[in-house]
Amino acid sequence: MDPKHLPNKFFASNPLKDMSAAILTHFKMVCDTDAILDEINSESGVNIISETRKRAMEAERLKIMETDDPATLVEFARKIVEMPNHRILISKILQLEDQTLPILLRRFRTCSVDHFIEIAVRVFVEADRKYVQQLREMYSQIRAPYAQAGACLVFGMCGMKEEIPFLLKEYERFQREYSKETFEQHPLMALYILHGRM
Repeated sequence: MDPKHLPNKFFASNPLKDMSAAILTHFKMVCDTDAILDEINSESGVNIISETRKRAMEAERLKIMETDDPATLVEFARKIVEMPNHRILISKILQLEDQTLPILLRRFRTCSVDHFIEIAVRVFVEADRKYVQQLREMYSQIRAPYAQAGACLVFGMCGMKEEIPFLLKEYERFQREYSKETFEQHPLMALYILHGRM
């Protein structure tokens, strides 16, 4: 049997959950969350973001745009950046990827901060493939299970079909070792993506 094939009726027996961190991360990657927020504001006729918060977001946005230091940009990802500024931070990190990605990979290996992991995952999906390969090579050194799970989603979104057997093993391991979490949804979603089911 081709090792890239899954057991019979795998997807019927292993449906994706309606809500999980994997679903939210995937949604942020395939949808323009800034545009959605603007549409909600304009259609509701009510500003769901206060003027004070808007000013803080704009100040943060300008700070990100004016920063060209790779280490500082990666550090921004470790801080709580306002969601409408995630896209601009990701774009800025990618503009300087030869300087920022080596730092991001080092931090990803040891960091357990959820929002940092989520931003890093979105960066890796859009980065040069060589950095995704480096992420795969260092997978066993990644300390946080949530970061490992996020890396699995990256492999799926980057079309790495050769990783299907590995993703299946990780799906099963996360189910066994972290039964109270939803980490297993990341490799499961990766398998759905690689089999054209998303």
